Amino acid sequence: MPSIHDAAKSGDIQTITTYVANHGDVNSKDWNGWGPAHHAASAGQHEALQLLMDAEGAVVDLADNYGDTALHHASEWGKVECIKVLLEHNAGFGVKNQKGKTPVDVAGTGSFGLGFYRVDSDVKTTLLELFEAEPEKRRLSAITRLSAENFLALSEIKQLEHEVEALKLEIDTHNATVAQAKQQQDVLRRSDDQLMETMANDYTSYIDSQMAEVRADFEREKKEFEELERQHQQDMEQTRLTIIKEKKLIDNNLTTIRDESDTLEKKLREETKVIKARAREQRRDMERSQMIWNLNQSLSKSDFGSAKRILRDLHDANAPKETIRLAQEQLFEALEESAQKVGTGKVA
Repeated sequence: MPSIHDAAKSGDIQTITTYVANHGDVNSKDWNGWGPAHHAASAGQHEALQLLMDAEGAVVDLADNYGDTALHHASEWGKVECIKVLLEHNAGFGVKNQKGKTPVDVAGTGSFGLGFYRVDSDVKTTLLELFEAEPEKRRLSAITRLSAENFLALSEIKQLEHEVEALKLEIDTHNATVAQAKQQQDVLRRSDDQLMETMANDYTSYIDSQMAEVRADFEREKKEFEELERQHQQDMEQTRLTIIKEKKLIDNNLTTIRDESDTLEKKLREETKVIKARAREQRRDMERSQMIWNLNQSLSKSDFGSAKRILRDLHDANAPKETIRLAQEQLFEALEESAQKVGTGKVA
């Protein structure tokens, strides 16, 4: 359900009727001080405004935060029907807002933004006719169909005359105390001079003491800062020396590790060469052993052709001279033995 203010602005008759029937407060204000009637008058919702004004306890001249009544708003925006409703409920067209403006003063300014002197002539005429058509107690005295400019001028003159009378009364009241005020003025002036001198001295002393405290605090904080700065510089220097020392140690360790790595790499290469040489030698030994074995097999079979080839292979394989000599002796012995067997066979 919308609020009473929203209902007034939109002309929601049903909501307003229900609200009034439930004895809702038709004078309740929003954050801007506007009551429901202000919203209805500004929006030209004359039927909604009629319901609100007919409600029990309705305040027709309820003012917002700026002193404007619903009639101010209706007049400002040229809402003729709403003006009629408000005047029928005895709205005061002489009520002034915080700027001293009456509903007549602001007539049409909201719609045209030019002021009462320049609003559309039809609207101006209609508004003036509405205000002048009120009962005798609500007429603008001798002002009937004067132009808007003359009307406002006379209104301002009357206001000025009223203010002049008030000022005269105030002057007469003050004249009775002028002499006493002058006497008291001299006394007060002397008292003020003495007081100002005393205050100046006291203030000077206070300022001096405060300045002394500030200087003392500044010097103390300055010394503390300098000590902290000195300690910081020492810490930075110590840190720098430590870093240099650690860097040098790391460099030395890296050099040592690098040297050891080179030594180990050199040693590894040498050992690798030795191992490879041994492997090659072992492989040659195995090959020579295989050749010797093959030689023995050939000799046992009296295959002297194969034996001779094996002997040449041993020589080509750079077998030790002793090995070659022993192989040759084995071959010669096998040949002699074979020859003997052949000779013995011939004799038989």
